[in-house]
Amino acid sequence: MYYRLTKVTHHEGDQKKMIAHLDSMKHLIGAIDGLHHVRLVAISPTEMMAISKYDNAEQVAKAQEQFTEIMIGMKPFFAAPPEVMHGDVFWDFSQE
Repeated sequence: MYYRLTKVTHHEGDQKKMIAHLDSMKHLIGAIDGLHHVRLVAISPTEMMAISKYDNAEQVAKAQEQFTEIMIGMKPFFAAPPEVMHGDVFWDFSQE
């Protein structure tokens, strides 16, 4: 498995607007090849981490155009450019 991690710094109070935008883009998100899930984790009132699980790095690279289209609508909410990191799973534990 391969993960894309995106740290987003946003304006306080915009979480509901961001969720509404993402909900409106579910058809695009669901069409991304190899994407298993996306989870947003609030780490402060103005920061979140998006954790996206893919099969492999090639799929992350191929999804860049779709990802950019989704993120364009998020730009008004950003207080700083997103920080993007990605990599292979190093260790995993799950009881799901």
